[in-house]
Amino acid sequence: NDDYLILDEKNLKNLGFISHIDAFLKGMILGKIEKKKLKFCLDDKSTIANKYLLKYLTKYIQIESKSKLTKNKTKLYLPHLFKLKNNNIIHNPAIHLSDLNQEWERKKMKPLFKLSDEDEEYYENNFMKLFNLKPKDWFVCLHVREGGYKGSNRIYDADINSYFKAINKINNMGGYVFRVGDNSMSKITSLGDKFIDYANSKYKSDKMDIILFAKCKFFIGTSSGPYTLAKVFGRPILVTNYPSISSMYLTNKDIYLPKLIFDKNKNQLQSFSNIFNYPYNILNIDQTIDYLNIDYINNTEDDIYYAVLEMLSNLKLINKNIHPDNEKLLNKYNKLLNKLYSDKNFNGTKINSRISLKFLTKHNQLLN
Repeated sequence: NDDYLILDEKNLKNLGFISHIDAFLKGMILGKIEKKKLKFCLDDKSTIANKYLLKYLTKYIQIESKSKLTKNKTKLYLPHLFKLKNNNIIHNPAIHLSDLNQEWERKKMKPLFKLSDEDEEYYENNFMKLFNLKPKDWFVCLHVREGGYKGSNRIYDADINSYFKAINKINNMGGYVFRVGDNSMSKITSLGDKFIDYANSKYKSDKMDIILFAKCKFFIGTSSGPYTLAKVFGRPILVTNYPSISSMYLTNKDIYLPKLIFDKNKNQLQSFSNIFNYPYNILNIDQTIDYLNIDYINNTEDDIYYAVLEMLSNLKLINKNIHPDNEKLLNKYNKLLNKLYSDKNFNGTKINSRISLKFLTKHNQLLN
């Protein structure tokens, strides 16, 4: 039956693929993608990153037993392509993921996903008591990719210690920080009682993950799947230590901090123009660092700290406006991006989110 599409179960294997599902649904609602009924055909052997998420997906996608799957029926793997109304096959779907999400928010449309009444009740009656939260308390989620879950990767990994200064700032303001992830992560015992190493706690579950991601004041992430789940629930995102810009699923209410690239051949930092362009904007395999003779430079603790201050200011959690008064610099940055996008040979993704202004000021020479 051609009035529905079977989505490949691999779309559920990684948490980050929720961004593709979210954008595909939004594309159909916006009229950018041909409307079809969607189905997942699953069984007990299906690998699903968060099984509790299925409860939320069933609002938009029918879930059936794999035994009902029609033989030879094509299964759509969203990270590989989008089939648009004009029947073009898009080979870099991230461009359209980002643009679809930006258009959605520009039209002030609500997130497709929000906590159910049942889970809101669980949050108020169970979750808050479990972590001794009062009604006016607020919290931030933090995910810093380490090598335990999928193996170490110099492109994606970051150092949790460089986030401590920002964590302490949030805690000193009265906010809690829940460190999310999995129990392969390094254990943290050196921070105060407003820091909760949830990833290594007995409370971690798929259901708790969804509640945390949906209820946080904002989400601090790295280049890894969890931040995208918070994004589809409409939470503001600060992504840090972000290398491959082509995979970002952000909008202009979010902030990002890119990793810088040091070119060993030229003994200098790569310009923003190069970082945001091919091939650096799509690198994801560790060995390419050695092949290109480059190093990725992680964000410093001050980079992260000031980016957190910017987000706190944006959300009016602090009164001080920490944005540097440098309209000229921002104009220069925007002109650089527009020049990149207007090049017919540009192979990358539009950056719809804001770069940390403090970071941009610090590295303004990379705009040249």
